[in-house]
Amino acid sequence: MRIMNDLYDVCIAIPALNEEKSILNVINSLISGVSKVNISQIIVADGGSCDLTKDIVFNLSLSDCRVKLIENPLRIQSHGLNEILRYCTADIILRADAHCIYDKGYVDRCVLALIDSGARNVGGCQRFIANSNFTAGIAIASVSFLGN
Repeated sequence: MRIMNDLYDVCIAIPALNEEKSILNVINSLISGVSKVNISQIIVADGGSCDLTKDIVFNLSLSDCRVKLIENPLRIQSHGLNEILRYCTADIILRADAHCIYDKGYVDRCVLALIDSGARNVGGCQRFIANSNFTAGIAIASVSFLGN
């Protein structure tokens, strides 16, 4: 594994679709508290958003050269991740959801767990926050025996 400036080189991969309400907070939460890794890329694969998601990411890319907006014409998350791989140059890829809020230092902790364990894949636990009856149902199903 290549080490840059004694830091591990990380690409944050975010497939997104109509996430104008959350995309900026997602990116900010991922980069906050990072001290042990180098986030060299933040690539958002947009699946054809009809809201302001693309505008928000594009405007962020103007002030942060690590941010890149790419298209995901098939709109499927897995395809968006494959599209991100075309542009990714980092040693470690951290896949992130576009509608989550990540704890400060999440990226550092994931990368350190990856390195320390020798695993090929790591991740954090999820705490679901419902803001409607529908999302409450998803939260309940996700933490059930069938959801896990």
